[in-house]
Amino acid sequence: MNTFSFPPAIKTFISGCAVSLLAGAVFTGPAHSREATAQPVPDFRLQMTGKRSVNLAVTAYNKGKIHASIAYSKNALIQGLRLKDKSVAYSNLCAALGTEHRYKEARSACDKALKLNPENWQAYANRASVNWRDSKYAQARFDIKAAQKIAGSDAWLNKTAKIIG
Repeated sequence: MNTFSFPPAIKTFISGCAVSLLAGAVFTGPAHSREATAQPVPDFRLQMTGKRSVNLAVTAYNKGKIHASIAYSKNALIQGLRLKDKSVAYSNLCAALGTEHRYKEARSACDKALKLNPENWQAYANRASVNWRDSKYAQARFDIKAAQKIAGSDAWLNKTAKIIG
């Protein structure tokens, strides 16, 4: 009678997984990630405008289609938008890129948003979230304070500011 047996390395791996699961381990990513330590992470804020090309990016983002959101934002930016709408599109692009952990590109998009409209507090808040996620805490605090100075009181912004510190 032929019986199947796993090689010793596979048996060790399976045994280790079983022990980890019985001990309550959760496989959520690298041990050093913020998510694994249950620390709150500041969210991003996307904005709608009167422009369909900008709003498509927000809708895609909200559905979890981050790559599509990036593509829609980039497409909106080549459509000849008004400066204020273009600033929003860059801020939305910043949020999507930040979600993808593409921090350098995200910061660049937020910088462009703020250059076009220095009163775009959501762009400051998004850049704060990018900086915080990239362990640039001093810059994150600077940006969130700038956002608060412009926006005043906003529930989402206050929650984000509390996380950033």
